[in-house]
Amino acid sequence: MPMSRVARCFSIILMGFLSAAPIMGGSSKVSAQDTPSALADYHPARLTLEIDEKTLSDPRSLEQIAQLISQLKTPFKIEHDLPAIQQQLAKKMSQKIYSYATQFTKSLQTEEHERKFRILSLDGGGIRGFLTCLFLSHLTHITGKPVHELFDMIIATSTGALIAAGLAIEKPTDQKIDIPNSELMLYTDSIPSPYYTPEELATFYLSDGPQIFSGGSWFSGWSGPQYSDANLTKVLNKFFGNKTLKDLNLPVFLTAYDLPKRKIITYSSVNQQFSEDKNAFLCQVLRGCVAAETIFAPIKIMDKIVADAGVLLNNPASLGLAKSAKHFRVHPGNVILFSSGCGHCIDPKGLETYQRMGIKEWATELLDTMFDGQVTHSCINEFHKATLQPYLYTRINPELNVRNMKTDLTTTENFKALLEAAKAEIKRREGDFKKIGEALAQSASLSSSAWKPTLSHLLIARHLRGSLPSPTY
Repeated sequence: MPMSRVARCFSIILMGFLSAAPIMGGSSKVSAQDTPSALADYHPARLTLEIDEKTLSDPRSLEQIAQLISQLKTPFKIEHDLPAIQQQLAKKMSQKIYSYATQFTKSLQTEEHERKFRILSLDGGGIRGFLTCLFLSHLTHITGKPVHELFDMIIATSTGALIAAGLAIEKPTDQKIDIPNSELMLYTDSIPSPYYTPEELATFYLSDGPQIFSGGSWFSGWSGPQYSDANLTKVLNKFFGNKTLKDLNLPVFLTAYDLPKRKIITYSSVNQQFSEDKNAFLCQVLRGCVAAETIFAPIKIMDKIVADAGVLLNNPASLGLAKSAKHFRVHPGNVILFSSGCGHCIDPKGLETYQRMGIKEWATELLDTMFDGQVTHSCINEFHKATLQPYLYTRINPELNVRNMKTDLTTTENFKALLEAAKAEIKRREGDFKKIGEALAQSASLSSSAWKPTLSHLLIARHLRGSLPSPTY
């Protein structure tokens, strides 16, 4: 229902019932901003309440309307039989408006369930972000739709942040990216999009990955960052130039770790008018998001010293659910969540091996556990099974060989191994890809602008119903 129609409906209801009482003299107009004490000075039979779109979208104004109705229930010292008319008027207004708000809420809740809120969550994993690009490439080809039409929001960590930014930023019209042959790709064509496609981003890993992870050595990580960020910065500038966070064309949340405050933070394109980071260059933000401890040095962005959030939140899916509830008022039961990992490794050891492990071995074991994102997945999956929240949840995270788990291995052989792992996982999870693809495409087929008005109207109706006094029968 359009906002203007909502405003007209409430204006007619209030003004119509108020005009039911006999008019004594001229009518007086009172805005919703007047205080209840001021409203009490007006004779209810001469009162015309003006309600516009701004009033309906402001909870404080709605509370004042509710107080006005309460005032109409209070006996006035009025001659003749006007007190009886006043009580009847208050009763009719209360019943009619409460009933309307209830019906309006129900109709919006029905519409809300027709279109699900779709979240894409992308793990960190260094060069293994190549896997995520392959999975997204397959998803776009089986649905025939680009990523920005399949998802309403993206949340990402580390290398996933690079992919998320690419999927939501308009690429230069003069930039041409040649997709390599099928030996290293699932598809050699892309579903048309004004933003970078999964295939083009996969090419980024193939062509620029070796340049980013060059010049380092095993020993250099002990006395400082393993790699210089010179090549990384150069590549980021090539893809994102002087774009800022506000240039992202989708709701995107990029995670980072605030080192001094020891907490996870997000850089986002949502509510940019209120953000102090809105003018931060995307290259700089991404540089901080991928500053994996011991791999690249942390940097300072505005007043924050940030690093990669992967050690604490490599799988940001749970944070994505929280962000959707906070910023879009989405209930988890109305969410489709697609989570893409960068591979995990099962490395079983015997009891004796675990018993002999010291600080070094346990540090490696715990880091591997944190980086594979499976702990977060287990929690979300169990909650989904018990409550059906999210409405639909799919996580793709293939099992890899130990030697392919390195985040900086950029050999052709490693890329081929990752491709084969992706093919095997797609074949194994064919039914899951089909199910999630159909659900995403079905929501995409609905009006892309239908979601936000639905949320906005639903909040208005809830405020109205919650602010009004209970109807008097």
